[in-house]
Amino acid sequence: MAYLASDTHQAECVPVAHQPAPQITQIVVSKWRFPVAFAVFLAILSNNAQYSIYGSVTATAAQHFEASTTTITSLALWNSAAFIPSFYPSTWLLDTHGIKAGLIASGVINTLGALIRWLSFYGSTTSSRIAMLYTGSILCGLASPTATDTSTKTAALWFPENERLLANSVMQLGTPLGIALGSFIAPAIVNQDPALIPALNRLMFILAAIFGLSSFLASNNPSTGPPSASAAARQDLPFWEDMLLIVKNGPFWILVWVFAVIIATFGTMVTFVSNYAQPFGYTETDCGNQAIVMVGSGILMSLVVGYILDRTKAHRSTIKILVMLFLAGTGVFYLGCVNPGQLWVLYAGSVLAGIGGIPVVGIAMELGAECSYPVAEAISSGILMLSSQVLTMAMIAATNSLIDPVNGTLWRRLILIVAFAGSALVAAMFYSAPNRRMDLEKQYEERLKLANVQ
Repeated sequence: MAYLASDTHQAECVPVAHQPAPQITQIVVSKWRFPVAFAVFLAILSNNAQYSIYGSVTATAAQHFEASTTTITSLALWNSAAFIPSFYPSTWLLDTHGIKAGLIASGVINTLGALIRWLSFYGSTTSSRIAMLYTGSILCGLASPTATDTSTKTAALWFPENERLLANSVMQLGTPLGIALGSFIAPAIVNQDPALIPALNRLMFILAAIFGLSSFLASNNPSTGPPSASAAARQDLPFWEDMLLIVKNGPFWILVWVFAVIIATFGTMVTFVSNYAQPFGYTETDCGNQAIVMVGSGILMSLVVGYILDRTKAHRSTIKILVMLFLAGTGVFYLGCVNPGQLWVLYAGSVLAGIGGIPVVGIAMELGAECSYPVAEAISSGILMLSSQVLTMAMIAATNSLIDPVNGTLWRRLILIVAFAGSALVAAMFYSAPNRRMDLEKQYEERLKLANVQ
């Protein structure tokens, strides 16, 4: 069987039958791509805001619901766990019915979850209120993959090759900004008053409903035509044929490990920064600032890297450099924690972890689509996100078992984070899959130049 020349060195090559040579056709970029991307961004932002609202008011929420703080913190774990059973239906929905159906479904489910959490105020007993709280949080978790997995598909179908990564990165910024939004709104509304928790839940329901309406801005495909040669040449495959192709794709699974490790370790560093640093003598303010620095530096780096790589196409080498920076960041952060009084070291570690961590999200999703093309982007993105959720839950569950029994610190957990980051760097060094969409688009440009000469 014949294969594309650029893929011949890979055991997981995709037949030419599934990657037709690009024909000379009109490539048109729709102006409507920005409202569609904005709708995806809001869907991701809204879902992550629901995820994070109790993280900064855990004790106050526990008082309102007459529950333990462990019960409140476990809501995040259940929210993440709901991603797993939702993976197949959400991926299937996006693959077979498109972006608009996926965003509408995500918005409805997310809004319903927020509504049930608000209505928990009317529960007649403590157990009924807790049950409604769990139900609402799980529903928000079920909506998560449909929102998150849409960005790569939207970038592929609506944006030209010189805008794809930046567009994907901006849409995925809904995750850190959503978490930041929820973490900011909750203490501002509640102000340590348990009686104001229902007001917080009501506001989050209203925001979910408003943001959910933005899904009607989306369309499955631009009416003006495909924005790139890879979009024009795509032949939609049956869902299970897509799954079979990606299961056999070895380089993709290397990328899965890199992505899962970076997202899981970065997420737990931000979430548990106070657990790591406070026992060594740092204040809550110090810890809060570390989280802000990690997220802020990562967002800025993500925008810069996205803009540059859309023009240079140096995705594979850049992800290696970023993982190297992230590894350095985890090591420096560990040194800053275990050496009290070295606040500047802690800040340096946070900056390195941020600039090496957050930009990996967009790049890995784009590389996942590149190495698995013509597999639907929703499938590759879905598997990447699913793997990161599973590893995140495992790392959260392992936290208590890694506490030092003598002084109560989590230095062992920090060592584990550094070790995981090191394994991600080793895996990244072995990633060398061809960029199939980029190769196809390069062929198109060459054919177009030849046609113009003739």
